[in-house]
Amino acid sequence: MENKEILENIKKQLTGNKENDVAFLHDELRKYQKANNFNVAFGIQLLLFNYLSDEEKEKLNQGANAMLLDHKNKFESAKELLNFGEIERAKRIFIELFDSYEKVGVLEGANFYDFPDPIELFLYLPKLRNVKIKRLPEPVIYYAYQIASIYLEQDDINSAIIYLEKALLFNPICQYVLQELIDRLMMTKQYERAYMHLKTSLKYAYTKNQLAFCYKKLGEYFKHVAKYDLAIASYALSSLYLEDVENKIKIKEIVDLVGPIKFSSPDEIINLFKTVDLNYGPSKEVLATLKEYTKISKERKDYKTLKYILNIAISLTNQDYFKNELESLKKVKND
Repeated sequence: MENKEILENIKKQLTGNKENDVAFLHDELRKYQKANNFNVAFGIQLLLFNYLSDEEKEKLNQGANAMLLDHKNKFESAKELLNFGEIERAKRIFIELFDSYEKVGVLEGANFYDFPDPIELFLYLPKLRNVKIKRLPEPVIYYAYQIASIYLEQDDINSAIIYLEKALLFNPICQYVLQELIDRLMMTKQYERAYMHLKTSLKYAYTKNQLAFCYKKLGEYFKHVAKYDLAIASYALSSLYLEDVENKIKIKEIVDLVGPIKFSSPDEIINLFKTVDLNYGPSKEVLATLKEYTKISKERKDYKTLKYILNIAISLTNQDYFKNELESLKKVKND
């Protein structure tokens, strides 16, 4: 039975009688803690909170903290095993940690996510309007990425791909996971799946290196599907964000294959990307988010976040607007 089905079954057995329901839920909690099913145990804790007094809630929090401490110790143990080359033992621990959160999905109307980098949360928030979200208490994305990395070291690329895709359940726009996944899908010639993730990665790319990666991989994809004008434009745009001699080699290969392809102006390339619904440079969503959170951070006088946003924006766009905002911030902090 899936974890969500287990929780639904538990809910159906609740009677509305506080004393009976609390006793029943505590029995179920002990059962699933003993079975190391942290996912269901966590869901039961949320159900219990509807019944408990402040004192009882504090006791329950202590139990949850004990489980988190146990996970932290296992996490540290796995990292130490990696340092000593014990990758199979480390992998088993990371799988146990990740699987305890897998299929968490939606519990009590809340969606659970892991956004290690705040900018990715800011970028994804518009998709979560009117949705109750909670942050997972552990680095679940990191767990999945480490599992994938170990599988790659063991030459099991298919299992690595599976865990990279699982990681995206908790952060669909995590750039380092997306780009690792795209690399592996391209390597195994799963071009259409790679292209699907490439479109997401490009739309939410917030550094020049990320943009360079996306356009380079788009060049590879478009060459594969014989859209040579888009391939050349992609390789050229990649080098605009990060100089890479390999892009020039790939362009030459295409020219040798089909002859010269020339563009009369940058607008022609911009319009070419529009025909396949791809952004030329940073997307409008990214630029709008950077401006929005510049404004929000200023209004809240959250100067730490403001500096963080402005540094990303300046590195990405070099726009005077963001530079001027950073200068203004420096004056405020010096006053």
